[in-house]
Amino acid sequence: MIPEHPLGTSRIGTDGTIPPGNARRYRYSPPVPINEWSESIQVAELHNDPSFAEDMGLLANLYQHAADELKAGRTPSPRVRDTVLDMRHVQFLNSSNIAQLLRVRKLATLAGAQLRICSVTDRIWGILLATDLDRIFEFSEDVTTALAAMQMGRGN
Repeated sequence: MIPEHPLGTSRIGTDGTIPPGNARRYRYSPPVPINEWSESIQVAELHNDPSFAEDMGLLANLYQHAADELKAGRTPSPRVRDTVLDMRHVQFLNSSNIAQLLRVRKLATLAGAQLRICSVTDRIWGILLATDLDRIFEFSEDVTTALAAMQMGRGN
């Protein structure tokens, strides 16, 4: 059984544990804090590249693991959580970032989880509109509104 990661752990392996030697220093911005808001919802605070790519890779790995477990007929561990992607610190998106968002969305759906993006700046909103991603993702104005929408959507 794979242990659940502790509250506030920012870097975990695909098996839900903190890999040894993961205390490397980040030159541009801190790693994504993934905060467990409830048993079913987590909040990921995203930053600009290069950490954006790392952050999305972490989420993709977690959802890929859960999707693989479900496909094999097993209950995923750690438990699959819906995720609020807090983008207040993201100032730009490139095509690679957009591809990562789409990949995480696909894997989250396969794992039975929901994603909601919040706190999008005007500049990022323009990119999302130009790429029609406003039709694919669900959005909220801020973290509080996103959490409320997720709870209501799941009937929690």
